[in-house]
Amino acid sequence: MRRLIVLLLATLGVPVALAASSAPAAAVETTCVPAPQVAGFTITSLRESGIGCHHAGELAVHLIRHGTAPTDWTCTLTIIGRNVTRNCVNRQFADRTLGLTYFVH
Repeated sequence: MRRLIVLLLATLGVPVALAASSAPAAAVETTCVPAPQVAGFTITSLRESGIGCHHAGELAVHLIRHGTAPTDWTCTLTIIGRNVTRNCVNRQFADRTLGLTYFVH
């Protein structure tokens, strides 16, 4: 669809650079520091894209305390010894992501 729009605009004489600039920018992944504190756990890495560090921290605490993601998030889980990694994607907005790694005491 986008290619068709670019071709149409190019045919009409609109520079392709202008057409490309109207597309939304991809969310940039941000490392959130300091990470929230949760008794019995040490968060070693918290990254977010499109949700902000405040919401990422709340989601991280929810994942650690409840063990499951809220219904609007899908997460993968990797456990190696006491290290846990969760990579989550919002079901409605795929550019909203969370990466969480923590150590269980």
